[in-house]
Amino acid sequence: MAKRPKAQTERLLEDLFKDYQTVGDAEGGLRARMLADWEFVEGEHWPGHIKSQREADGRPCLVIDGLSGPIRQVTNQMLDMRPGIQVHPVDQEADPDTAEILQGAIKHIETQSDADAVYALAAEHQVKIGRGFLRVLTEYLDDQGTQQDIFIRPVENPFAVYFDPRAHYPDFTDARFAIIPEDVTEEEYEDRFGAAAPKAALDALRGQGDVSPDWFPKDRIRIAEYFKVRFTTDPVRPKRIRHVHWYLLNAVEILDDREIPGPYIPIIPVIGERTIVNGQLDLKGMTRRAKDPVRMGDYWESALTEMIALAPKAPYIGYEGQFASHEKEWDSANVRNWSRLEAKATVPGVAGILDLPKRQVAEPPIQAMVMASMRAENAVRRTTGFYSVEVSEPKSEMSGRAILARQAQGEQGNTHFMAHLAQAIRVVGRIIIAWIPVYYDTPRILRITGQGGLERQVLIGPGVKGQPRPEGIDAVADPNVGRYDVRIMVGPSQQTQRVEAVQQMTQIFQAAPELLKLIGHLYFGNMDQPWAREAAEIFKKMLPPELQAQQPGAAPAGPPPEAIKALVAQHEQMTQALQQLTQEREAKILELQAEQTAAQAKAQSAEAIAKLEAETKIQIAQMQIDSDQAIARLKARTSIETEIADLQTTTMMAQTEPAMMTPPEGMGPSAD
Repeated sequence: MAKRPKAQTERLLEDLFKDYQTVGDAEGGLRARMLADWEFVEGEHWPGHIKSQREADGRPCLVIDGLSGPIRQVTNQMLDMRPGIQVHPVDQEADPDTAEILQGAIKHIETQSDADAVYALAAEHQVKIGRGFLRVLTEYLDDQGTQQDIFIRPVENPFAVYFDPRAHYPDFTDARFAIIPEDVTEEEYEDRFGAAAPKAALDALRGQGDVSPDWFPKDRIRIAEYFKVRFTTDPVRPKRIRHVHWYLLNAVEILDDREIPGPYIPIIPVIGERTIVNGQLDLKGMTRRAKDPVRMGDYWESALTEMIALAPKAPYIGYEGQFASHEKEWDSANVRNWSRLEAKATVPGVAGILDLPKRQVAEPPIQAMVMASMRAENAVRRTTGFYSVEVSEPKSEMSGRAILARQAQGEQGNTHFMAHLAQAIRVVGRIIIAWIPVYYDTPRILRITGQGGLERQVLIGPGVKGQPRPEGIDAVADPNVGRYDVRIMVGPSQQTQRVEAVQQMTQIFQAAPELLKLIGHLYFGNMDQPWAREAAEIFKKMLPPELQAQQPGAAPAGPPPEAIKALVAQHEQMTQALQQLTQEREAKILELQAEQTAAQAKAQSAEAIAKLEAETKIQIAQMQIDSDQAIARLKARTSIETEIADLQTTTMMAQTEPAMMTPPEGMGPSAD
């Protein structure tokens, strides 16, 4: 490649160092925190001065890995529910068939790139330290060929990427630069660029975590990939157009450069939690908040181990001189099982027989220390998003729904990691959609997996539509016609979907065995057994002719006019029958509603009558009771009054009777 003018190279290097300084100013403290998180996950739990002091004293510094489990649980779930790229048409010139083929081409690119492993590495960095990266690039299919294909590649060291910190879109597609330094040996440099390495190297482009391995040769040359966005103005509309330029530089010259298709830098961040506090950018994964609880668990486990196993045994207490002549046995009593131990019964200066030496026993607070260790474990689960300890512990569930509900509860605290990975994969899809028309500039045949899990051979390239379809080609697509965009579907992986499809169709066939003749090719097409593909082809050939015409790759054939007339007549008959059934159904519903209303009214009337009769009987009974009580009171009163009247009459008669017995004066018997 021809050398660029010195002034152009100097301007580009000036831009490179300026952008690198921008990253250094914005992420100096951030990278130190992320590196500390990384080292903590790898086992650096104890602060250096504390660890040195404890080791000097012979005290344990246990490291209990309490983070790998939660991290694997989150990342494995993200892989099992990996976001899938779906292509859909945007404008009128785009069509669903081409969108399906483009989607299959993206799956083909993911398969040949081993994208599952690439996404897994980025997700691991995202969950551990708060940021990972993906990248999209092109590679030649073979050493002699001229065709390039698109690949999704990993970024093994996330600290080796210096990404525009001013990007504020959720998917970071507004970034204006990215820098990726690389260390190569002098021999590799000469093989790649056909010239000896310059004396100067880009050693200034080094930051936290971006250090070559110790085993790497010392005579290394640092080069850098530099992605830079330039803007032009649309002459028709007042709009700024983004152009992405890629440069490969050493410290003195531009080694390679080209313009990249599309408006996006093909370096895609996958972030964990992103916050800006007091103007300072911060990124974190699961590790940052869990460090103190993990350290607390390490401390209590170390203290418990030290108390039980490594602490000195309780000493023997005895009088001075009591162990004389037997010091060897007593000094090794804590490490050897002596058959006997002797001590002097008397010592000078102490009268009488002495007591035997005894241990000074102290019971360590083991139960309290175990409880503290359990609290530390629970704190780790809370800070990593698993709010309840019970969520991740097995239980005898009552139903499958209860199991799914508990799993969903445990997953809610970490769904933001999946959402951010989905954002990044969507950008990957958009980049590939923009690149396919450029790098698939000549027609090429791809074997893709279409809807329903069926493999298809498709022809993709410019100008293939409207041309005779080659034999064995199921469909054609021109990526230069129409605009397409991507959306993300989060769900079970393709393999999981295939297994679920087989299980569901098995249940369907148990209820309706006759459907096996119609969808047997789909049933066996989702199996992974060696004979399943052959069985699917056999069932496909057994389909009725009208269904075989609808299969991918079959020539479209319209039905004959007689069949169309018969179908129209059948449709009209079915429409009339449906209308009649609808009317009968509505009439029946009205009849049932009327009967229900009458029954309710009758029931309500009978209930009201029964209630009224009961109330009337109660009132009549109450009136009868009141009448009987009144009559009884009247009779009692009348009887009492009669007796009083009789008594008064008797009294009066008694008073008047003596007067009637005495004769008047002069009428009595004579004294003579």
